[in-house]
Amino acid sequence: MIRQRLMMQQTLQEKLAFKEMQKQQEKEEEEAFRKTTMAMFAEDDRIEQMNDRKQRMKQLEHFLRNFSVKMTCITSMKISEMFSE
Repeated sequence: MIRQRLMMQQTLQEKLAFKEMQKQQEKEEEEAFRKTTMAMFAEDDRIEQMNDRKQRMKQLEHFLRNFSVKMTCITSMKISEMFSE
């Protein structure tokens, strides 16, 4: 009877140790998933920021191109006015 009780205690301890090992493994897997997910979000944010910057640069280029054309037209008009007087 004592021997049977000792075997039951040992079996219980083994089950508890196994459960603890499973719990630790699950925790490590969750942490690895969290890190991977956070890295993906960070990369997505970086790409989005780059795209936003490219968009702003294109808008600025467009504005400067239009401004340059307008200034050229104004300058031409002023020169024409000077010679027509």
